[in-house]
Amino acid sequence: MWNQLFQGIAVFVVFVTVVSAILWIIRTIVEYRRWYRTSKVQTEVHTKLMDRFTSNEDLMAYIQTPSGRRFLESTPLSLDAPPRTVGAPLSRILWSLQAGVVLAVASFGLLFTSNRVMEEVSQPLFAIGVLVLALGIGFVVSAAASFLLSRRLGLLDPAGAREHTGGTVA
Repeated sequence: MWNQLFQGIAVFVVFVTVVSAILWIIRTIVEYRRWYRTSKVQTEVHTKLMDRFTSNEDLMAYIQTPSGRRFLESTPLSLDAPPRTVGAPLSRILWSLQAGVVLAVASFGLLFTSNRVMEEVSQPLFAIGVLVLALGIGFVVSAAASFLLSRRLGLLDPAGAREHTGGTVA
């Protein structure tokens, strides 16, 4: 019975790994194509702009203006990228909190199940449930500590600053 259980777990882990790798490759390809299009558009605009200048003096005069300097030093802009509404520290904190809650709920399921199966299966399920609960609590504590540190270091925008400026969080 244990061999079948571990074979099933191994098959599931391999399946999840393969699906994750395929999704990562697709995401990387999509991001690369988006970056390539943006870079190509910016290169064409720069080329057309350079073609319009008839002499080096015209180019130097343009570069010395603030708008010309900003345009020539600009990085490629994303064409269809959705705006980020949650900052990087906050999104990582929320991910950690979400993982902790999911692991804690899964551990409660394992602990509940361990009381309702035969005794030779009960002890390993209970041990796995306790370990998963510890991981879940660790993720939640980590999210809380990260939130407090981020707020103390000024990485998170205070709620009042957004209301007074009338802007949105980028």
